[in-house]
Amino acid sequence: MRDRGSIGEQWWSRRFIEPLERTGDSGRLSRGRTYARSGAVGPLEVSAGIVTAPVTGSEPDPYMVTVIFQRFSDPLWRGICAELAQQARFRSALLAGEMPAEAEERFAELGAPLFPEHFDDLQVDCTCPDWGFPCKHVAAVLYTLADAFDDDPFLVLQWLGRDRQALLAEIREHVPDDAAGPGDDSGTGDEPPERGLSVSLAPLTARVHDFWSAPAPPAFTPPRAANPLTHLDTDTPGLRTALETLYEQLDEDPRELP
Repeated sequence: MRDRGSIGEQWWSRRFIEPLERTGDSGRLSRGRTYARSGAVGPLEVSAGIVTAPVTGSEPDPYMVTVIFQRFSDPLWRGICAELAQQARFRSALLAGEMPAEAEERFAELGAPLFPEHFDDLQVDCTCPDWGFPCKHVAAVLYTLADAFDDDPFLVLQWLGRDRQALLAEIREHVPDDAAGPGDDSGTGDEPPERGLSVSLAPLTARVHDFWSAPAPPAFTPPRAANPLTHLDTDTPGLRTALETLYEQLDEDPRELP
């Protein structure tokens, strides 16, 4: 996690952390934020509905924190992907690795809220002996998670039950056949070949008998050059005769030379 600067630089990470700050214990959250910035939180593991992470505390062994949020059912996800695939702007943004600004509203309309509205919407657990809610270890994990959301918006959707690869594959499956157009990179991967020169060649197996023997070149007679001395104006004795002899030699067909 970054050691300074704001947590929640992107709208989706701010949207995640703001309700928790509004409804949680501000003092404990503040201590958790400091804890997170100190590097106390280990690697996050984000899976469908569950986030876990070790947090270094006062004991030799780290405490284990678990944060549970809703997981969308598979039928709900299929409906979401089918609906999103019909909207060119939305699917193009997702396929480009972006989270559209209207994503939260669109998901909510489909009965799939993206973020908790209250701290109580989360189920949290920590192996530390602190009975406070939330303990600083849980708070540290939440801030670290928000920071991870900043870097990868698909972690939000992965927490809700669809990782990036599965989500994009399912969206592509539902893209209408006539939906792709200029600038739309949401195709299924079966795009037509690039334009270029199309040449029909006989298979090599049909040319085995003469593959190594090239046909004779066509007959060719070099054109005879015009007389270059037509406009020569000189009084030098013997020059015209010498030049005529030279040009006649140069004009001979090389194939007829001895």
